[in-house]
Amino acid sequence: MEFVGLVDVNPAVLGEAGDWLGLPEHGRFDDVGEALAAVEADFCCIVTPPVFHRYAVELACALLVMSMTNGAFASYEGNYLAAGKTHSWHGEYYRVECEGGAAVLDRDHVVRIEERSAAGTPQTREVPAVDVTWEGHQAIAAQFLDWLDGGPAPVTSLEDNLQATAMLFGAIQAAETGMTVDVQEVVGEIAGMGESREDAWNPRDELP
Repeated sequence: MEFVGLVDVNPAVLGEAGDWLGLPEHGRFDDVGEALAAVEADFCCIVTPPVFHRYAVELACALLVMSMTNGAFASYEGNYLAAGKTHSWHGEYYRVECEGGAAVLDRDHVVRIEERSAAGTPQTREVPAVDVTWEGHQAIAAQFLDWLDGGPAPVTSLEDNLQATAMLFGAIQAAETGMTVDVQEVVGEIAGMGESREDAWNPRDELP
């Protein structure tokens, strides 16, 4: 891995970290927008207080089309740069095309099902929102703690995160090569080419 740029609003930290990484002066910035415009990078790692996350993410733009193993097609759009309708952070656009219709999640956070009636007329219905106690990071932490106490497995599992990470790197590779990428092949690379996980660590084993 090669580091091509570093951003920090604190000059002292920028200088110290830049020296440690061996970055030249032209690879050090105090503004993420200037950094993204000046250097070519395959990905950006954001390590900042949450208050600064949105600014960095909203400089990005992505449009992905995915063919799923079950025959469905899915698309994702995260775009804060469009001249028209935008789908910025926490307002992205998701669409899954299935045999009987499509499921859509737009920036208004409403899930809609698009399908055709028996007569062939297009129709759309909204899926009622589910009331939850926790959202976001709090929900992930609560589900994990409940699982440690013997509850159901968290919705966000290691296996799912592995798939999501592979999809991310697959999207980067597809953008670079202009070719379709097999995400499951990327999963195999990340997971050590399918090595056995029978001896994987389980946090429940550490409980008294």
